[in-house]
Amino acid sequence: MNTSQGTASWHQQRVGKITGSVIHNIMSNKVNSLSRAKLLKVLALERLSGTPTKNIVTEPMARGLRLESDARVAYEAINQKVDLVGFIDHPSINSAGCSPDGLVGNDGLIEIKCLNQKNHDQIIKKDSIPKQYFIQIQFQLACSQRSWCDFVLYHPELTETLYVKRVYPDQVVIKDMTQKMILFLDEVRQAHQQIKKTNADEAYKYM
Repeated sequence: MNTSQGTASWHQQRVGKITGSVIHNIMSNKVNSLSRAKLLKVLALERLSGTPTKNIVTEPMARGLRLESDARVAYEAINQKVDLVGFIDHPSINSAGCSPDGLVGNDGLIEIKCLNQKNHDQIIKKDSIPKQYFIQIQFQLACSQRSWCDFVLYHPELTETLYVKRVYPDQVVIKDMTQKMILFLDEVRQAHQQIKKTNADEAYKYM
């Protein structure tokens, strides 16, 4: 079942899974990093409870949600129509999947970012996608098996309102990502089993 993003059903589909918004946390070479360790516990506890973790919506996140549809319209004005999509499961790895900002034609995706002026201008000036976003896009390409993704920056108050950069699958990155996901999900499974043997409420204090 493919449900709309943001709905209760969509949140439920993502329980205990690696998603595009967190994939960068397991791509670090620091296996013992705090972000990786926290994500591991969150996914293990989600599997135990069967319910999604309540995430705090920051102002940058709220801004992105507010402007995303306008960004999509601006993109469509100079490109193809964008079709909305829900959660896409990874084709070969259980407990992993993504929710792209849209599908373009038969081969493409878009990933929209509505950043503050400083970050918007900096990316355009460098004409380079920050590593966290690049990893997210590679993950989405691996999940969807699509041929390309347009990275879209949108800021309605600036002269250069829209910036689009096309990204293609990087098989070296995807191979490394796949190996790290398999390792990480095995650790999640082990943590889940360990937590089941203890008091789940006690485990939450480590998050």
